[in-house]
Amino acid sequence: MIHFRHLFLDEINPSMDAASLADIRKELAHQSPAELMELVVRLARFRLDNKALIGYWLFDRTNQAQFLAQVHLALDEALASMNFSSAYFVKKSLRKWQRQVNLYGRICGEPWMLADLQGYYVWTCLRAQKKVMYPDYFDELIRAAQRKFNTLLLKLEPDMQHDMQRQFERWINS
Repeated sequence: MIHFRHLFLDEINPSMDAASLADIRKELAHQSPAELMELVVRLARFRLDNKALIGYWLFDRTNQAQFLAQVHLALDEALASMNFSSAYFVKKSLRKWQRQVNLYGRICGEPWMLADLQGYYVWTCLRAQKKVMYPDYFDELIRAAQRKFNTLLLKLEPDMQHDMQRQFERWINS
């Protein structure tokens, strides 16, 4: 049996730490554009989160309203194609969407966009809850999503809080 424990850096040299963000920033200033492009492409290959962030930065950063509309449309399409035969499958899908909403929120980096996405996710959960046989099965999931939405609202400016709350109420009442 072959052991690959020696491949992990922390076991070879525990004193090796990742560089600080300030050091990385300073070093990136000295790199050529070609080297920076190579680094970005390598980062995109490693993780889906990196690829999503780079895609947002390059294509969607300038039109945030369109980005939100695309995410809303994706949630609507996912709800339309969801398997409602079992509450288990619905709950599993809703949790998957929560991870996606969290990813998109981290990518955009704007608190108001994350609040909008979370509010739309809560509304999507409420719509899904109406279509299942045992709606009580989703109560804790929806309460947790609503708590997160309310927490995000508190981080916004008062006028943005009011606008987001009104938008959320419009979604709920529609």
